[in-house]
Amino acid sequence: MGEVCMKKKSPELEKLCKFCERASSLNDPDRMLCHKKGVVSAGYSCRSFSYDPLKRDPGKRIKAEIPTFSDAEMPEV
Repeated sequence: MGEVCMKKKSPELEKLCKFCERASSLNDPDRMLCHKKGVVSAGYSCRSFSYDPLKRDPGKRIKAEIPTFSDAEMPEV
């Protein structure tokens, strides 16, 4: 698929065209327009790869469950 990119402060990132700052998405989600190579697959990678953190989808946020207490369970202050 793609190579792994190592950065000092970042976890391992895949070097994929869909995360490159030189690529723009097309109408087809599986195709990207690369400024260096032209139309390529979203999973493609080249030597000109430059990671763009704004193109990564952070995923779903997890909601923390906050416990509820009754008045009898609350400690006195």
